[in-house]
Amino acid sequence: MHDTALIGLGLIASKYSSDKAMLKSLNFFTHAQVLDKHQNYNWISGVDPSEKARNDAEKSWGARELVSSVRKLKNRERYEVIVLATPPESRLEIIKDFPSLKAVIVEKPLGNSYNSSALFLEECEKRGIQVQVNLTRRADLKMRSFFNGELNKKIGSTQFVFGTYGRGLYNYGTHLIDLIRMLIGEISSVTCLSSHKDQDLGPIKNDLNLSFLMKTHEGVQIVMHPLNHSFYR
Repeated sequence: MHDTALIGLGLIASKYSSDKAMLKSLNFFTHAQVLDKHQNYNWISGVDPSEKARNDAEKSWGARELVSSVRKLKNRERYEVIVLATPPESRLEIIKDFPSLKAVIVEKPLGNSYNSSALFLEECEKRGIQVQVNLTRRADLKMRSFFNGELNKKIGSTQFVFGTYGRGLYNYGTHLIDLIRMLIGEISSVTCLSSHKDQDLGPIKNDLNLSFLMKTHEGVQIVMHPLNHSFYR
């Protein structure tokens, strides 16, 4: 078993575990649920600056070392795996505080920019740390069957794609863009169509809500449009 820390105790890390609507269709939809049950991870601590988040985690998951910052963790050299459910801008400095890391699971997006993402990966490569970004549709069995040819059998060649997202392009839009790259093809161009700055931007600082047009190398056009999640789920 790998000694593991969960850094960030927010919605996708822990709080969604009590969501009754999600319980109807999914067995596991937070990092905490998986870490609590998976036999390969010894989940021993959680980190979050919010006292309420730490108290909620203790009620839900029992007695673990729950602290407000990484530097307050005892024996940081023992950790082989950490799950980073934090804002992107803090992640590079966090992994530097764990000298024995073998792997990190990182919430999307990996970074706020291409350069920041590259710096994070360079540090991990230098230290031999495996990186898995939490783009969950890549592991979904139905999506994988679509990737392996079932989609074309069901609908024929893709003619046009329309997609919606909410609470930020970096935050949720990333999932749909990755799914398009997986199922439809690599993107050759992107054109911004409009801005929707008044919508809920979600948890990532300086995120965007944009309507935009993408085109694949094969010429398939994809229109993406943001929705206000206050009125949509």
